[in-house]
Amino acid sequence: MDRHTKKSEEILETARKLFFKSGYTSITMDDISKSLGMSKKTLYKYYKGKHELLLVVVENWKTRLSQSVQEIFTDPETPYAVKLRELLTLTGTSLADVSAVFMMDIQENVPEVWNDVTRYKREAAFLRFRRLIEEGQKKGLVLPTVNKDLVVALYASAINNLLDPVFWRVLPIDVQSGIPENPSEIFDQAVNVIYEGILSAEAKKEYEELKG
Repeated sequence: MDRHTKKSEEILETARKLFFKSGYTSITMDDISKSLGMSKKTLYKYYKGKHELLLVVVENWKTRLSQSVQEIFTDPETPYAVKLRELLTLTGTSLADVSAVFMMDIQENVPEVWNDVTRYKREAAFLRFRRLIEEGQKKGLVLPTVNKDLVVALYASAINNLLDPVFWRVLPIDVQSGIPENPSEIFDQAVNVIYEGILSAEAKKEYEELKG
């Protein structure tokens, strides 16, 4: 990787973190340049403006997630139970990284990007998860009584809501206090609930044996 490419990726990663956490409109090129420790003049040599940077950030995020998901899907050596767990965890943590603040912001101010991200989440993540459930049911590894569409809806709801502060505020204080503070732990528990609920006894046994 040459120096220019390395610096470009550093810019994308910094911008991604800022956009996904705080939204698009509230972040300026000045904020990004300061976070990088570079001048705005140098930053503009790589990207013409914030909108271009947003488009590249989103496209780069989609590409990386798609590549990771595809690796899980196409690995013939990975047992189904492990494949399902890896897909749930990878997709959940990656999509949760895209905050509700960011999504609401781009829905209002950059609707074409919001449409792109929403379509991607639906097609690349949720529909692939649905196909994996179908595969498991055909192999007898997912319970035949499981409604695959409802499971996908529950999973999507968990991803969209569990890290949303607006969602937390509607819950009783006693419930809020019992929820882990670490986002990765929250999703690990959510994945466990879905995972344990849909697998057949055979698949659960296989997974436990693999865990050793």
